[in-house]
Amino acid sequence: MADHTFIPISTTEANLKILFHLSIFVVVIISITGYSFANALTIPVGSSPDAIAYSPATNDIYVASGGSNTVSVINSANNVIATLNIDASPNAIAYSPVNKDVYVANSGGTVSVINSANSLASTIAVGSGAYAIAYSPTTHDNYVANYFSNTVSVINSANNVIATLNVDASPDAIAYSPATSEIYVANEASSTVSVINSANVVTTTIPVGSGSGPYAIAYSPATNDIYVANYDTSTISVINSANNVIATLNVASGPDAMAYSPANKDVYVTSEGSNTVSVINSANNVSTIGVGSSSYPLSIAYSPATSNIYVANGLSDTVSVINSANIVITNIPIGDDSLAMAYSPASKDVYVASIANDSVSVISPNILKHLTSLTMIIKPDPVLHNTGYTISGILKDVTAGTGLSVKTIQFVTNNSAIVIPPILTNSTGGYTISGLVAPNLAGKFVQIQATYSTQPLYAGASVLKLLKIT
Repeated sequence: MADHTFIPISTTEANLKILFHLSIFVVVIISITGYSFANALTIPVGSSPDAIAYSPATNDIYVASGGSNTVSVINSANNVIATLNIDASPNAIAYSPVNKDVYVANSGGTVSVINSANSLASTIAVGSGAYAIAYSPTTHDNYVANYFSNTVSVINSANNVIATLNVDASPDAIAYSPATSEIYVANEASSTVSVINSANVVTTTIPVGSGSGPYAIAYSPATNDIYVANYDTSTISVINSANNVIATLNVASGPDAMAYSPANKDVYVTSEGSNTVSVINSANNVSTIGVGSSSYPLSIAYSPATSNIYVANGLSDTVSVINSANIVITNIPIGDDSLAMAYSPASKDVYVASIANDSVSVISPNILKHLTSLTMIIKPDPVLHNTGYTISGILKDVTAGTGLSVKTIQFVTNNSAIVIPPILTNSTGGYTISGLVAPNLAGKFVQIQATYSTQPLYAGASVLKLLKIT
């Protein structure tokens, strides 16, 4: 059976899951085929950060640290601007667009409310073992899954508990479905999913397989279905909008976190026991992607800035980046025991909480750059002095295999008699400079270097050629 600290609102897990890591050392092999990257920025936060989320009201990232019982607030410039003391053992974070508050579920049985001024506004008593939280746009309420009391607490926008609903044993993950306007609660010990309607009534309980241990839950806009990761049976239960299980899919061992990619309409499932990510397409077909030996993938997030999926690997201390073609394009080194992940639209960065380092790694889209190539052809070759010649070539995006248009190519030479103006590439990445005249330097060889300078999404490239003058 899995540990009980899954954070569905930010697709993360908390520190209990990896305490057994102890002093395991691994060799990280970094693939850079087609890409170039720099080191991730590291921000110190509280002790043992294990949940993370973004607030559109403040454009800040909120990091809950279970070891210090604090929330660190990181602004879009990646500075910690506040550290708030909260109740014991924070496990999950959610944002409410109605009152612009951030809600932190604390496993001791409370929810801390942080307002848009980044002050602790209130502390709300809920059930025991508050392990997951989600917001419903239909009711404007927040729903807190209380693992030990087998209840869901419903908190309205005035920050009052307006209902306490009985569900099956050990609720540990929660999600909202826009297709049905209902809340779905995964109950680990009873292997069921409870469905809560917009009147805050538990309308049905859906079995997802005896002894399955449902541990994570997510919604797919492509299919309008709910996907339930069953940790103990290594399966995914697919629940349609009529609240029927329409498929049970086999995945790799230990499915524990999920994310949806609008780029390719796939659902991604991390499997910590097999060092893989399972990919479920909109036809509910499953494929598997390896993310490295002894990687132990724990959490997952999608970045609209890059259209990539980011997978935090708890043992190899890397983030695997998967593109929309479902290829691992690189592994980025980060802090030890990476757990929680979130994306910020304000900074366009992915944030990864590392429990052993008491830090958050920041993965900027600028870290991962497409490699480029640049060619240069001089015609005629050689060229007669005092006669004309042409320089042409192409700038390519090596990663995508396409030409790069409207990019500036600059030239330098080792002879002041030859000055070549910069030029923009055309729609296919090509460039041509004609009307150049070779100076009266018969018998000379002049070096010409063409350069494309690095840009936010592209690495630089250069090429050196000799102009042979006769």
